[in-house]
Amino acid sequence: MDVMTTTEIIGDVVHIFPDQFDALKQLGFGENPLVVQILGADDMGLWAAHPNYTIVKAVDQQGKPLPEDQRVQRQLEANFLIRWEQINTIVHFPHLEGFDLPSPFERHIGFVLPEETDGEEGGADGGSD
Repeated sequence: MDVMTTTEIIGDVVHIFPDQFDALKQLGFGENPLVVQILGADDMGLWAAHPNYTIVKAVDQQGKPLPEDQRVQRQLEANFLIRWEQINTIVHFPHLEGFDLPSPFERHIGFVLPEETDGEEGGADGGSD
């Protein structure tokens, strides 16, 4: 059996069970474990991708706070560091094909509406009224 090293998870999507989850909630994570793509590892910890990091413009050009209805949110691609002391466990799936395809970061939640066919319209059950 080969010994696993941290460098083998670079580029993969893993589950991280953090020791200090509250500190990572500030980055917008709401679930434990964290599902992240690992970009690199160094002496400080693991570098991970955060494809939907939210920043909010909350002050105007003079530095005064903007009212809630004038604040602007932007979704940005970002990289962040998870320090070694923040990590309890890392779960890696070395032989699971397609774990990161589709990306767990692109979860579509909502309703799927049936496509209309040849201009026919019907009620909610597809029949006519």
